[in-house]
Amino acid sequence: MVLLALACDLEERYGLKGRVFGRVLPALDAYLRRPRSPKPDERIVLSVETWQVEDILPSSPLVAGFIIDVAKARERIGLFLGVVPIQRELALGPGRARYLPS
Repeated sequence: MVLLALACDLEERYGLKGRVFGRVLPALDAYLRRPRSPKPDERIVLSVETWQVEDILPSSPLVAGFIIDVAKARERIGLFLGVVPIQRELALGPGRARYLPS
């Protein structure tokens, strides 16, 4: 499902069509099958020179390509399936607690 959501996103955002998907989808599928821990802000880059998919890291060299937001695609699937979005933990600062006897 993630592969389909990413393909829809590439078509909507960048206008990719037909033959290009023949090169793009196998690279995206190989990336999605790699074992890794999910990140809340997972973004990848699809190189237009090699049609390979790589993680975006601060140390990555600059390449011409399309930036793909995988986390947004996963969120899109969740909304489609009717799954409630994951709640994020709030950072609580120092404070005083009051005890109210019943």
